[in-house]
This record gives sequence, structure tokens and C-alpha cells, in this order.
Amino acid sequence: MGRRDKNIAKNEIYGAFRTFIQSGTSKATISSIVESTGLNRKTFYNHFSSRDELAAWGFRRDLLDELLSQYEREELEDPPSDLYGFEGLPCYVRTPSGPLSLDQSNYISCFCGVFRTYRAYYASLLRTEFASPFCRYLVGLFQGLFYEDLDYFLNGRKMPDEAKRYIAAFFAEGVVHHTVDSMADGSISRREVGDMPPVNNLVHNAMYQLVEAYQNEKSNMYFNKFRSL
Repeated sequence: MGRRDKNIAKNEIYGAFRTFIQSGTSKATISSIVESTGLNRKTFYNHFSSRDELAAWGFRRDLLDELLSQYEREELEDPPSDLYGFEGLPCYVRTPSGPLSLDQSNYISCFCGVFRTYRAYYASLLRTEFASPFCRYLVGLFQGLFYEDLDYFLNGRKMPDEAKRYIAAFFAEGVVHHTVDSMADGSISRREVGDMPPVNNLVHNAMYQLVEAYQNEKSNMYFNKFRSL
């Protein structure tokens, strides 16, 4: 089966999964998915190890579509780490806005935009057993990306690895759970994405300020004493 055929099969599987989830039924089983697509279980497992992986792949595909509406493909980056090792689905773009500064507001608007565009599906998904592994996947994805952003801000300067990992995890949790909570309470569909707090570059401005604070001698002593902020 060629690459194009593989992509068609994966899209069909995801389409069926999304239809079942969005309908609010409990029929998003592998048997129901393959039966509705005319495929078989072996084909499913050739592409996905589980429905959790399928949900994560679907989000990455949706995010890529959103990003390609704003950026050229060559501007997009693969994540430094990915639980499932997805290929051909770049998911990030880093936008410098000056020396050692980033403006990620448009990128995070795209991230939130996925939930707006497919809000019926994602609102349903986040009420199922897939919600926790899905959110954990997103947090892990952003943790690796934000860790690299901290290295961008540091530009060769030193900071304890424990501190960088803590900061990256803290902001990854914030972005993901803010968006998920907004999805759950309906505010993501009532407000413009640009009005959501993470979108105005709050996250990356705060990360930059933490990096600069660490360079202060007293802050440096504090960071090194506690090793994890």
C-alpha cells in the first residue's frame, strides 16, 4: 500500500472515529470504526496502536491544517519529542520578534483555533475516557516545544535543567488546560480566540522574564538553591 493509500486509510479511520465521538454515542470501538469504513482490524493496527493514538494523530492532522492556513509548510517544525513518533505532521513555528524574544501569539491562536473549528467533536471527546490521555499527550508535546523555546531565550546562557523542565511543564499545563477548560465550559465558542489570555503572548513573555530573572545574581542563587524554582 503506497503512502497516499496509507494516508487515505488513516483519514477514513479518523473520520469514522470523529463521527462516533461527535454523535455522543459509546460506539467508537475499533470494531465499529473498521466496520463503518469497510476496513479490518489489521488495517487499523497497521496505522494506530490504540484509539488514544488515533485521537492524538487526528489532533496533529487538524493542527497542521490550521497552521497551513497561516504559514508555509517550510516554516513549520517537528517536535523534539513525540510519544507516538508521528511523521509528516510538523506542529510548531517559532516567530522571533527581536533579540531573544518570540511572538507566539499567532501560533497559539492556531492551536486554539483547532478547538473552535471542530468544537462539536472536541467538546464531545473531552467528555469521554479519551480525555485524560489526550490532554497528557498535548502537555507532553508542548513541554518539549517550550523547553526548546527556553533554550532560544537563553541563547547559550546557563540555567539548571531541572528549572527549564519545570518551567516548560508549568506553561504547557497552563496552555492545554486553559484551552480544555474553555472548551468544556463553552467559552471557547463564545469568544474570539484572540481574546483568550494565552494568545496575547503571555506565555512566552512570562518565560522570557523568568529566563532574564535567572541571570540576576540573587535570582541565580535562588534558582540554584532550590533547583526547581
